[in-house]
Amino acid sequence: NPATTLRDFLFSEGVEGEWGHGGTFMATPQLIDFSYLQNTTFHHSRLKFFFKDTTELRDILDAIAKRDEQAFLNCFRKFCLEVRVASAQVKAEISTAPALFLGLQNNLSEARVIADAYEYALLLKLYGEAEKDGLAAQCEGIRIADVCDHLIAVSEKGLRKRALGEEKYLAPLKERLAKRENPAQELLRIWEKDGLAGVWKARDF
Repeated sequence: NPATTLRDFLFSEGVEGEWGHGGTFMATPQLIDFSYLQNTTFHHSRLKFFFKDTTELRDILDAIAKRDEQAFLNCFRKFCLEVRVASAQVKAEISTAPALFLGLQNNLSEARVIADAYEYALLLKLYGEAEKDGLAAQCEGIRIADVCDHLIAVSEKGLRKRALGEEKYLAPLKERLAKRENPAQELLRIWEKDGLAGVWKARDF
């Protein structure tokens, strides 16, 4: 039944499936099926989890059904936040995105102020504009370059708290803001001037 959701399946005793070559089978939910939640969803960021060796699927489902947060957390040995928005970085700037996120993590109070300053619906609109106009994007009077500048400043403050000199890795982001040119816009400029050969040379794949 294509209308069956993963939640329906997990809370069932079993669901009838159909083989691609014909015939049916009974699929029963297992712990591995719950882990598919983190393998088949592709948010910009997502919570990755790692089960305890003693965890069973019923432990997780019972905690969810009872809305027992602590019991749910007790099913896992650790969590981490996976950020997926900074893949395929320039090799020379491979530490830039991790430094940005690390700085924000070490200055959560000020990062939260930025997050709370905008309605989610507005951020979605701004994201859509950024996909088209890059760092020149703006929406309802909000310029994405200004938001980025604020984020970098908050991150830099967080990195300075660590006193390890990691704020130097934010330099490429500041340069992009000054030029109002993100990596995609840079590659388009290079493509228009030097074609594919120029792109390969610029990125040193």
